[in-house]
Amino acid sequence: FKIMLYLPHILSAMVLTVMYKYLCEYGLPEVGKLIGIEIPGFRETPEWTFSLLLFYNLLMSFGNNMLIYTGTMAGISDAVIEAAEIDGANSWQEFIHVIMPSIFSTFALFIVTGMIQIFNGQGNLFNFFGLEAPERFQTFGYYIYVQVKHAGINYVNYPPIAALGLCLTSIAIPIIFTGRHLLTKYGPSED
Repeated sequence: FKIMLYLPHILSAMVLTVMYKYLCEYGLPEVGKLIGIEIPGFRETPEWTFSLLLFYNLLMSFGNNMLIYTGTMAGISDAVIEAAEIDGANSWQEFIHVIMPSIFSTFALFIVTGMIQIFNGQGNLFNFFGLEAPERFQTFGYYIYVQVKHAGINYVNYPPIAALGLCLTSIAIPIIFTGRHLLTKYGPSED
């Protein structure tokens, strides 16, 4: 089962994007017709397209995160969990007071790297739309990629793009370090 969660990282991202886009454009509306519900195609409404893009990106990140979380949780000592059970902790208390403090450093890492993706991730938009993604869906990372692609070998156009990247970095660094500091300070500890 775990290999199925990691499979999206093994196969080509473009192959998976094409399959997903085809499923959303043609497969879901056909399934909707069979069960009597009207399901729009991939590009029919901006809200539906945005929801499908978010789901795809969540799905693509799920397998990698699941493997790392499972590996981290496997490192939790059975003696600690048994001690919590002997002390009368239910499953929820066990999760909050034993498991979460033990895996919080990994959880914080994913939050910090997720904050980085806000500023430089392109969210697989290039795979879905090429260089013609609708403006409402464009991210900073996608915008910069498209600008560099359009600049081609004309190096005169690179300085404004690089300046935009530096501006985004100067905004992102304090936000990321503040988030990391708050997670470290107020997050649960194993003590």
